[in-house]
Amino acid sequence: MNFGDNAFGYELAAAAWLVVLVYYVLLATVVLRRGPSRVAVTRYQAPVECSPAVAAWLLEHGKMPRAVAAALVSMAAKGCLTIEQSSDLVSVTEVPGAPYEKLHPEEDALGRVLFSGYDCFDFDEGSLKLKDALYAFRQAMADTGYASDSVVPFVPAWGISGAAVFMALMLGMHPGQGRGTAKLISYILLLIAGSLAVAMRTLPGALEKIATRMPWSTAPRRPWDGADTRPFGLLFLALGGIGALAIFDSTPAALITAAFVVLNVFFMGTIQLRSAAGREMLRRLAEYKDFLEKVEADAISRTNAAAKVPEKFTGQEGYAIALHVDLGWGEQMVEAIADAVESAALKSEPKGRAWWD
Repeated sequence: MNFGDNAFGYELAAAAWLVVLVYYVLLATVVLRRGPSRVAVTRYQAPVECSPAVAAWLLEHGKMPRAVAAALVSMAAKGCLTIEQSSDLVSVTEVPGAPYEKLHPEEDALGRVLFSGYDCFDFDEGSLKLKDALYAFRQAMADTGYASDSVVPFVPAWGISGAAVFMALMLGMHPGQGRGTAKLISYILLLIAGSLAVAMRTLPGALEKIATRMPWSTAPRRPWDGADTRPFGLLFLALGGIGALAIFDSTPAALITAAFVVLNVFFMGTIQLRSAAGREMLRRLAEYKDFLEKVEADAISRTNAAAKVPEKFTGQEGYAIALHVDLGWGEQMVEAIADAVESAALKSEPKGRAWWD
């Protein structure tokens, strides 16, 4: 097909992208207005009913790596496991006779699946056990009632995006292309979406590590390892998928598809719908974070050297990781498990529920 003959269709798809963008901005504005208010008082103790994992899950808009890291440190502080780290590989070992009765439900769910059959677990990519553990972990956190499980606010954006991408791809199809090409294009779409989803979730950690090497940074310099290059590799893979889509379909269709994928992935990682109880818990967590930042942040970040696992953990350190107060080893821990956790998290999405639950 001639591009000029389809120019109006591509322009319509581009207009649909702008409509989706405006819709997401308006939705984000409504959600932010209903977010936690400014800190009124300083809270010297963490809310006992909210574990470090749930705190991270709420504050990170449903992202899993920080929640898992906070849960593991909390479990270590309670004497249920030990943590070892070699370069970018994190391993956890169950303590014999671990006191699981001390754990929050989500910590219990994570530990019982990770240590089913073996008393040791390595956070490497492609683990089916990690996928199952994250499913149970996510479900336990969703049961707190702090996050809404409604996907209704996202449906209009998804519907417009899907229709626009389908139209662009159909306009770009060459005469004579059959089911085989259509199937190949669907695989390429999955490659682009999956690569961008993981890359955009893990890229901030790598960029923060680069920031610690800047002359103006006061945070401890965290070592660079193999995990830090993966987000850039995934971005390169996504670009390759976009190039393949341009070859088998058309360049305008490929660019429009990529634009919609980036838009939806970004806002799905930014907007988290919370219940009234969730907003109240965020307010209380903000009050506790105010105390940690003013009193404990520097000591925790500099005592817990970035390249070495602390010899002993306290309950406070799990919350320091969850609330982004530990800029030393805590951040290194989150980044070390991020790729494995994000890859498994995408495969453990409960059907019929929002991606953050």
